[in-house]
Amino acid sequence: MAQGTWVMRFNRFHGEAGRPFQGRFKALHVEPGHALAQVIHSIHMNPVRAKVLPLAQVGAYPWSSLARFLCGERPAGLVAGTVLRESGGLPDTPAGWRR
Repeated sequence: MAQGTWVMRFNRFHGEAGRPFQGRFKALHVEPGHALAQVIHSIHMNPVRAKVLPLAQVGAYPWSSLARFLCGERPAGLVAGTVLRESGGLPDTPAGWRR
């Protein structure tokens, strides 16, 4: 019930209808390999394309896994080796993370 109330208020305030954020996000199945690496790279570059921050600061964007790739402190589910390998055989080292 609380979610329904929140959605109604959100829609009224923003002049929207339907589910919040509909049409803005989508889910796609991407097979492991080069296509997955390209999708991840594209997602990491979204803040730069949206002009939220310059390319030099993309690694500091807090709502992306890129910072975790760059610092080496990764949560259990973030497997960088596959993405780096499919991104041209980059090594899972600080030098490979920054390329």
